[in-house]
Amino acid sequence: GIKKDLDKMVEKSEEVLATSQQSSSAPVLRSEIDITQKKMEHVYSLSSVYLDKLKTIDMVIRSTQGAEDILNKYENQLRDVNKVPVNEKDIKANQAQLQKLHSEAEGNQPTFDRLEEELQRATAVNDRMSQLHSERDIELEHYRQLVGNLKDRWQAVFAQIELRQRELDLQSRQMQAYRQSYDWLIRWIADAKQRQDKLHAVPIGSSKALQEQLNQEK
Repeated sequence: GIKKDLDKMVEKSEEVLATSQQSSSAPVLRSEIDITQKKMEHVYSLSSVYLDKLKTIDMVIRSTQGAEDILNKYENQLRDVNKVPVNEKDIKANQAQLQKLHSEAEGNQPTFDRLEEELQRATAVNDRMSQLHSERDIELEHYRQLVGNLKDRWQAVFAQIELRQRELDLQSRQMQAYRQSYDWLIRWIADAKQRQDKLHAVPIGSSKALQEQLNQEK
C-alpha cells in the first residue's frame, strides 16, 4: 500500500544521500527528497482518513436503511389503528394493538440510537479530513439531514401512538356514557308503557278505580 511505498522511498533516499554526502548536489537532493516525502506523507494521511470516511459513511447508509424499514412498518400499522372503531370491541382491540406497538417500538429504539452514533463517527472523520483537505462534504450533509428526518419521524410514531391511545380512551368513555343513557331511556320507556297499559286496563266509567290507579302512579 501507500504506507509501504513511502517507507521504501525513505529507505532508498537515505541510501542515496549516504553515498553522495560530498557531492555539491547533496543539499538540493535532500531538499527534494524531504519535499517528496512530506507530500507522500500527506497523501498517505489523506488516503487513510478517506478510507475511514468510506467505512463510516457505509455504516450510516446501512443504519439509515434499517431505520427506514422499521419506520415504514410502524407507520403502516398506525394507519390501520387509525380506523374509526364502531363498537367497544373494536376499541379494546385497537387499544391492545397500540400497547403492543408501543412496546415493540421501545425495543427498536437502539436502532435509532446507533444511527446517531454512526453519524457522530462520520462527522468526526469528516472533521479530520477537513484539516487535511478543506472541502465541504456534501454527502455527509445529505446523510445528516436524512438522519434528522428519520429521528423526527421516529418521534412522531410515539406521539401518534400516545395521541391515538388518548382518543380511544375518550371514545370508550363516551360510548359507555351513551350506552348507560340509552339503557336508562329504554327502561323509562318500558316503565311508561307499562303504566299506560295499566291505565287502559281500567274499565271505562269506573272513576274510582281510575283515581286509585292515578294515585299509584304518583
